[in-house]
Amino acid sequence: NDPLSNMEESKTTITKDEYDGVPFVEELTEDEYAQEMKSQEDPAIPELDLTPEQEDEMVKTLSKQNARKKIQMELDGHDNAGKEGYVNGKYHYSYSEYKTGLKSLSDLIVSSDAKDDPALQAQYRLRRRKFCVNAAAACIKIHHFAQGLEACSLVLEEGPDDDAQR
Repeated sequence: NDPLSNMEESKTTITKDEYDGVPFVEELTEDEYAQEMKSQEDPAIPELDLTPEQEDEMVKTLSKQNARKKIQMELDGHDNAGKEGYVNGKYHYSYSEYKTGLKSLSDLIVSSDAKDDPALQAQYRLRRRKFCVNAAAACIKIHHFAQGLEACSLVLEEGPDDDAQR
């Protein structure tokens, strides 16, 4: 049994002997210990006095924001991969990326998160429209006109966008 492994947070610090590199325990004074503990605190994170309900709400909000960022990153990945495939003449790959993105977006549009947030739902619908148009363009390039027509129909089903079509 190593006496150092059983140490919990205490007022000691382990340093190396400057002569032969052997560790030894140095006893700290109360002031030194307080200073050491204070220096380990992160001043960038303020201490908040939250009730348990407020804390739970904050965790839910942060979790929701984190989930939305992950979704955006996933959609950005499909979008970028689709663009890259289109630019490099890999239209089958481009179409499959946009199609995968469309499936994800369709699920997101009907999710409870999007239903509760009209701005988020509008953002998803706008992105879905973009994916449909790009998927249709890739289909036309590879002479898959039926799939291209299907992608165009998805855009037309939603009707004109106030800003994009008049």
